[in-house]
Amino acid sequence: MKNKLTNHIKNKLGKYSVIYCPSKNFIWYKVPKTAGTSMFRGVMLKELDDVISYKAHPKEFDLWWDNLTDEKIQSYYTFTFIRNPFDRLVSAFSHLVIENVFEEFKKVEPILNGKESNILGYDFNTTYSLWILFVMRCMGNSDMEDQSMYSGSAHWIPQYNFCVMDGLQHVDFIGSYENLKNDWKTIAKKIGVTETLPYVGASATSKTTLTTREKHMSIPWDWYYVNSDLINKVYNYYEQEIKLLGYDEQAKTLLSENRLKNLKQ
Repeated sequence: MKNKLTNHIKNKLGKYSVIYCPSKNFIWYKVPKTAGTSMFRGVMLKELDDVISYKAHPKEFDLWWDNLTDEKIQSYYTFTFIRNPFDRLVSAFSHLVIENVFEEFKKVEPILNGKESNILGYDFNTTYSLWILFVMRCMGNSDMEDQSMYSGSAHWIPQYNFCVMDGLQHVDFIGSYENLKNDWKTIAKKIGVTETLPYVGASATSKTTLTTREKHMSIPWDWYYVNSDLINKVYNYYEQEIKLLGYDEQAKTLLSENRLKNLKQ
């Protein structure tokens, strides 16, 4: 098939997940919840004059996008960053649910007077389990009127499409969130930017909910997976990327730890 990779990128990833830079000759397939905001706003926008994204430069991006071919893609240095899908879902939950809910809660509860009160006193395990059920239902429901709002959400779509096609790696470099410091250095040296990656929050409410975010980020991600049923639901959906991207052992460890926890109870 002609331009098979180009079609894969356009159909599986879409415009919002692709960023390119003519002067440094790279294409970055940006997976949400992998420190991409820190890379983009914290470094690239400050140090590179021609980082092109669809959101910021729609006309210029469309001209490039419409003329993209496999040959042109292969002339670029391509990379992406991935993250353990179990951990990535927790990060998405904290960002999409907790931060936004907390911000709305402050608007309707003046009694807080700028304090957090006991908003974090809810049962986060139950809340997270319900959210996962919602996400899984949305991803598997083909009858929804606006499927793109849910099953197509970049926050939880499978990551393997960003770096694998037909079982083979299609990018030059795959960095991981788990090895962020070293892998970012590899990319930074390649594209000629700062090797130290600053933290830049992705949330629009990150300034007003910083304490909330810090508290949730301090909770180990595996604490959110309290039963084998929940773990299996996530594993079954992400099985392909868990195996292809090297997270199988972590998934097995999570299941084993959960079984041991249940035996002790």
